Amino acid sequence: MKRLRQVFKISLAKIFFVANYVICLVIFDWDKFFRYLNTPARIDCHLPPPHTGGGAIDFCVYGSPPTIFDPIILFATVIFLIFTFPSTIITEITLEMFKKTFPLWCLETHDIIYIPIFAVINSFYWTSLAYCIELAHAKYLQIKPPAKKPLSIFPD
Repeated sequence: MKRLRQVFKISLAKIFFVANYVICLVIFDWDKFFRYLNTPARIDCHLPPPHTGGGAIDFCVYGSPPTIFDPIILFATVIFLIFTFPSTIITEITLEMFKKTFPLWCLETHDIIYIPIFAVINSFYWTSLAYCIELAHAKYLQIKPPAKKPLSIFPD
């Protein structure tokens, strides 16, 4: 508990913690959640729905010329994966564990609890990431101290 208080003394950890839950509240599908609460209980809800309709049509274009936005999209994707990949993997493992432990739960239940599970796991990950960033920054400042005489327009 003492270590946890030490982690939350860091302002970046507080920012990451709050930002995680705000982002998860925004991306949560509230319409689907309220529709799920208003549906009556079904006996066969743990069975997948029968497949109706044909296959999907793929509209991908192969060999499109590179654009100016490709490096920007690549950079944004790498940053996104750094911030979410470990949490996504752990969330998928946790959800599979829930599916094996509670096989009679409705499939919609697993879809609904995905984002709350992700939010909790991601909050721990982002808090520890912020703590590591602060430790690395403190170590950097310790190794390379600031200049002894800062620039000033006023003579001493």
